[in-house]
Amino acid sequence: MGARDSLVGRAEELGVLIDFLETGEDDGLVLTGESGLGKTALWEAALDLATELGIRLLVATPGEGEERYSFGVLVDLLREVELDALELPASLRGPLDAALLRVPAAGGVDAQLVAAAVHDTLAQLAGGRRVLVCIDDVQWADAASLEALTFAARRLSGQGVGFLLTRRVGFDRSPLEALLVRRRLRYVEPRHLPAPDTAHLLAERLGLVVPPRVVRLVHEESRGNPLHALEIGRVLLERGTPGLGEPLGVPEELATVLGVRVQHLAEEQQSLLLALALEPQAPEAVLAELVGVTALDEAIRARLVSVGAGGRVRPWHPLLAAAARAGSSGGRQRELHVRLAELATSDEARARHLALAHPEPDEALAATLAAAAVRAGERGAALEAAELAELALERTPATAPARPGRVVALAERLAAAGEGSRLSARIEPELASMPPGPERGAACLSLLDGIVGSMDNLEHWIERALAECDGDPAIRSAGLQIKAMTALGIRVSGVPAAQALAEEAGRLGHVQGIGRDWFLIHTGGQPETDDPHPRAKGRVWRGEPALAEPVLRDEIASAEAQGRIRSLVQSQLDLADLLLRSGRLAEARELVVALDDASMPDKESRDEDLLRARVAVLAGDAVTGEHWARISEEWAVGFGHGWIELDAISARGVAALLAGDPDAAAGHLQRVFDRVVSAGVENPGIFPVVPDLVEAMVLLARYDDARDAVRWLEERAVAQDHPWALAGVDRCRALVGLASDELTPNESADLARRAADRYAELGLRPDEARGCLTIGGQLRRRRQWGLAREFLERARAAFEVSGSDGWAALAEQELAKVGGRTPSASGWLTPAERSTAELAAHGLSNKEIARRTGVAIGTVEAHLSRSYLKLGVRSRSQLAGALGPVPDDGADEPGG
Repeated sequence: MGARDSLVGRAEELGVLIDFLETGEDDGLVLTGESGLGKTALWEAALDLATELGIRLLVATPGEGEERYSFGVLVDLLREVELDALELPASLRGPLDAALLRVPAAGGVDAQLVAAAVHDTLAQLAGGRRVLVCIDDVQWADAASLEALTFAARRLSGQGVGFLLTRRVGFDRSPLEALLVRRRLRYVEPRHLPAPDTAHLLAERLGLVVPPRVVRLVHEESRGNPLHALEIGRVLLERGTPGLGEPLGVPEELATVLGVRVQHLAEEQQSLLLALALEPQAPEAVLAELVGVTALDEAIRARLVSVGAGGRVRPWHPLLAAAARAGSSGGRQRELHVRLAELATSDEARARHLALAHPEPDEALAATLAAAAVRAGERGAALEAAELAELALERTPATAPARPGRVVALAERLAAAGEGSRLSARIEPELASMPPGPERGAACLSLLDGIVGSMDNLEHWIERALAECDGDPAIRSAGLQIKAMTALGIRVSGVPAAQALAEEAGRLGHVQGIGRDWFLIHTGGQPETDDPHPRAKGRVWRGEPALAEPVLRDEIASAEAQGRIRSLVQSQLDLADLLLRSGRLAEARELVVALDDASMPDKESRDEDLLRARVAVLAGDAVTGEHWARISEEWAVGFGHGWIELDAISARGVAALLAGDPDAAAGHLQRVFDRVVSAGVENPGIFPVVPDLVEAMVLLARYDDARDAVRWLEERAVAQDHPWALAGVDRCRALVGLASDELTPNESADLARRAADRYAELGLRPDEARGCLTIGGQLRRRRQWGLAREFLERARAAFEVSGSDGWAALAEQELAKVGGRTPSASGWLTPAERSTAELAAHGLSNKEIARRTGVAIGTVEAHLSRSYLKLGVRSRSQLAGALGPVPDDGADEPGG
């Protein structure tokens, strides 16, 4: 694996490096920044890429202290260079050999002659191919080498010699850099990694997956510095994940170094750092009151702490506060908690510090903490609420009447924060001491948000809750509602049974609300409540992604801000589904990576494996798609997750179609269709397999079976006025009619064209492209060359816009069998198509074009697909040269 393959979160920086190396327009590039940000890793990645590009590399990696060795960098740079192969005059060769320690120096080495020799050497090496002089940590390079390189660089600008340097921040520019900056020099400073990339780094390098709250802690402690994040990650591997409110460990080597520094600080400064460890959000005014204004100012001047926006005080080094905590006693920490409680500016902070100062059971303190947890939850602080609820339970006496209620409250808070493992570990042991009744039943239901292991176990907890709740109507109706949702959304075991359970829950007085919404969506109806989640998913399943996307993105932003991890993950999964149905492959890939990196370690479902399968299939990679779909299906069968099982089988069916195996495809897709029908799922967009199943049946000449599937789809499409299904009916009828000779080629083409236009207007590019590819292939087999070319070129263009390379290749193969080219008249664009194409050619994204022209993104994509087709181009970069004049009347192409 090359160096750049292991980089995390460095796409932007790599893009600059790639451009520098590929264009050769600049004399040099300098990677700079603080230690640990990844300058050397990017430098090594650039070396890999330069080697692939055929650039000759001269490499030196001086270390601290080597700057006193004259010409040491030149020795490294020219170590592999055969000077005998060059034509250097003797007057220069001798001094250069001496400087490179290849011959004994007969007296002093003339630096000016060495510089001239270096110039000639680089110039001759660059005569055959480009040369790149690469120096890592140029601040340690010796002055003699830099002087020679500077002399050469001054005279070699634009002659195929470039310089790639790294320099640590805080060091002055070298003479070489000072020269290059007056010429053509680029700078790249690796940015601090955001939290998602920090999670990816931990997973990629250490195989460490931690809860999102721990990712945030690692990110805050490391400040996005990859080296520091990995050091902390190694401590987590050794010591395990910290609990709520517990600190991260300090790497042993850093603990030693930083601990010594902290021990030699004044008492006020030690207290300041310890206070920041115990209360990272402490404002400047509180800390000034705690240690005094003078001590705080001295700490700022001594670079122990810094003050940022909003008056937030932070340790100068991210691990200084952690080292102060590690070096302090429990008694000293409790004393400081008492003082922080006195100075706290919020009731929640005051309660937390009091609890940490007084670890013994105390009902009054527990009640205060429980109330604080409620307030924190109400303002959307899920993690803070969970920590306060846990402290409340810990401070509650074992025999206190309030304890069962606090067990349930803690379960609710841990579920909201996405702490499934901790929920199971804390709540299940409490059940034995809880009396029968509603709270014990509620505690059983709360365990459904923990680690259940299988659907059988999940259903066990539901039944136990119903048995333990002592007939309480609220708990019983909640249990029945969950059973209904399980039948609908996990088992996919029967909509009528789910409806009966939901109705019984309603009769018991439980508000049906969201449960009824899901039932209505499954049966083809519209939600009745204003809850955004079922409304958005219903839109996705009806083929209306443009209406669903803003809702999902708002929900993601809200859940992220409030720390509602489970809601966040679910909304991200829903967005990934939307992106895949829309053919936005690059965005979907990014989201799948983010989901995989930020996934909760105790999350049981294998949604990411299923998404990998769907991404691969959409890209046109049948082998990878089948691999991940099979893994996903096997897990789903073992767990009992019918929904993921059906989606995985569907992906296997499309992968089989892609691989040219209609028998296997029909087998997979028929299984899904039969289970959907038997379960009473009436909404055809939930498991959208009918068009794929019909395609497989047509390829097998099973026309009667295909007609039955189309009839099922058409009945629901019309009854529900279902946009996706209505387009699908046209697509399927066109295909079956043409293959069975029930329709003429022109009649079939009209239906297929109407279906494709509908898909395009909805923003469903994969359906548009797949439908065009299939009907185009059938038309080609009937020697309908013009019609076949129309559909196949439209399919290819749509696939290419999506990045579906494998599918685009299939369309290209079909086109090759048609022959001929599109007539020039097809280059005419409508005004809307031309306007969209011009904006795209100028570099605007689809979202920016939609904003500027006032249309939906799906409409932009449809205009671009048709423009690609008419102009005969395959990428945005080709648009500018291909755009022709717009007809005066703005009509479609002649004869259209």
